[in-house]
Amino acid sequence: MLGAALGDPDEQVRVSAVSRLGYTGRADAVAPLVALAADRSPRVRSMVAYALGRLDKDEATPALLQLLQDSDRHVREDAAEALGSVGGPAAVDALLALAAGQDLQTRVQAAKALPKAVDSGSRVAPQLVSVLIQSRSHQ
Repeated sequence: MLGAALGDPDEQVRVSAVSRLGYTGRADAVAPLVALAADRSPRVRSMVAYALGRLDKDEATPALLQLLQDSDRHVREDAAEALGSVGGPAAVDALLALAAGQDLQTRVQAAKALPKAVDSGSRVAPQLVSVLIQSRSHQ
């Protein structure tokens, strides 16, 4: 039943199904969610990013990295937030790259997501402090 809802033509049905999968906590929910990372609806893609973050599984990282490049700002923000939740070296690398970027809004989003990934490695905390100092100096 949930599988059929993921392919439903109605955007809201797909959003609800993706949300439901995200709350399962099951590792086998990652693959069906990843399949919707290229959905035509930004709302669905945004919920995919959120749901993958809720699952907190390393297998979600490649799809979240893809969603960081999405044309929709909200999708990109949700992907960054989810990367912080997932953590791990690849997620931290991507967030640190965003935090060092030129765009203030992107740096702020990365700075919001990085604290979630502090347990992912010893380099996160010092880099987070550096990002915050840089942000203050650009004000």
